[in-house]
Amino acid sequence: HDIGKNLVDIILTNNGYKVHNIGIKVPAEEIIAKAKELQVDVVGLSGLLVKSALLMKDNLSQFQTVGLTQPVLLGGAALTTKFVAVDCAPNYQEPVVYCADAFAGLKAIREFEAGKLLSTQWEESSVTKNRPSPQQEVLDRSFEPPAVPFVGHRLVTDIDVEKVFSYLNTAALFRGRWGYRRGKMSKEDYAELNTNTVLPLFRRLKDQLVNEGWLQPKVTYGYFDCVSEGDSLLISSDSGEKTFSFPRQKNAPGLCIADYFRNGAEGGDKVGFFVVTLGKQLAERTKQLYEADSYHDYLMLHGLGVELTDALAEYWHEKMRIEMGIQQERGSMDAYVAQGYQGSRYGFGYPACPDLGAHEPLFEMLHPEEIGVVLTESFEMVPEMSTSAIIVHHPQAKYFAV
Repeated sequence: HDIGKNLVDIILTNNGYKVHNIGIKVPAEEIIAKAKELQVDVVGLSGLLVKSALLMKDNLSQFQTVGLTQPVLLGGAALTTKFVAVDCAPNYQEPVVYCADAFAGLKAIREFEAGKLLSTQWEESSVTKNRPSPQQEVLDRSFEPPAVPFVGHRLVTDIDVEKVFSYLNTAALFRGRWGYRRGKMSKEDYAELNTNTVLPLFRRLKDQLVNEGWLQPKVTYGYFDCVSEGDSLLISSDSGEKTFSFPRQKNAPGLCIADYFRNGAEGGDKVGFFVVTLGKQLAERTKQLYEADSYHDYLMLHGLGVELTDALAEYWHEKMRIEMGIQQERGSMDAYVAQGYQGSRYGFGYPACPDLGAHEPLFEMLHPEEIGVVLTESFEMVPEMSTSAIIVHHPQAKYFAV
């Protein structure tokens, strides 16, 4: 998940700064050694997942202990202004600055050069907002577990690439990943941009992915008996009983993923899991483009890969809903985007289940190494274009943040 880091590298380099890009999943000890060896002026850290944010907090304490004196810039989807100011900055004596995007990083570097760089600040509002508090959500306990087609895990290695493309959210790709937004353009000008630039680019990359064999979509998935117990889910599997613990919202409605499953007194339940991957070829190709300074193609291809990974996850989630009998046929793209279906999939490393350590029991149950997916020491999956999820069938299960 190095796209954000590489984007910062590209922008700073193009503005005349020397950037030492030392890679992904780099331990604090190596960051410290490189900062001293290269005598850098500023250290930057980027993280996509909640686990990464917590590691940044720990890294800053280590930087303080060894006496680093460089300001630290923090960015990534898992961070907020409040988290950086309240949880990170107090751990380090030098400025710790939240950068919402790559251009905020450029701004921070310029402020450093001007001697004006300060740690990110946060002040709680002294005014209590007059808004009603959300009520505790009452979950229906009368539902019956679905009839699953098997118990255990299965591998699927013959997935049609065109099928994966049919689940691609092109709006998220074109506007979000690729940045082709309408903005102040007229409707006609935006349509012309899509016709003459965006769609030809998409067709070119799709043809390359399909014809040159850059995609090898594979899945390992399964269904298991389970019971909820407090904030945890106890899973029965061939490799022994596994425990998945989930955080609970501190404020109303106080949700926790374990709430969506029946406990032992209610007779237990069924749960699904999957790991999906696009394979290693795409990651190798994007790396080649980056190393060749082909930044535009790198960013476009990487963005497409990220969205195709989500498309594969969406496709397989739907297949599992159909197998469980909670959906009869393929839905529409609008339904996928708005969660217009029963149940939900929660990705490990994201707000409702942020602990990547859950990958350890998940891998013991699903054996993703059989489809070429392995874990790093920090429980992140390789190849990069891979994702995992727990599948919840409860009718009231929707995305939420803790």
